[in-house]
Amino acid sequence: MAITIARPVVIKAIVTESFKRLYTQELQSALARVEELIAQIDTQIRRTELERQITPSPGPSASSWSWSGRGRKPPAPSCRPGCARWRDCS
Repeated sequence: MAITIARPVVIKAIVTESFKRLYTQELQSALARVEELIAQIDTQIRRTELERQITPSPGPSASSWSWSGRGRKPPAPSCRPGCARWRDCS
């Protein structure tokens, strides 16, 4: 249902005390539901952050990392190109 207004209209409404009470109760219950949802979301966020702190993040899998040393073994983790031991490690 739609109402199209072609010119300014003034609407007067009589707001009774019972309407005020019912509307206030409705707003308070809606606010309580929103606060409950916020509390649930906060709990989920804290749980996720705790799980992330406890569970180590997985490193790269063996299949995603490859050494292209043309048949040579990969260097030791402490070696880098240009170090004195690089030739011995590679």
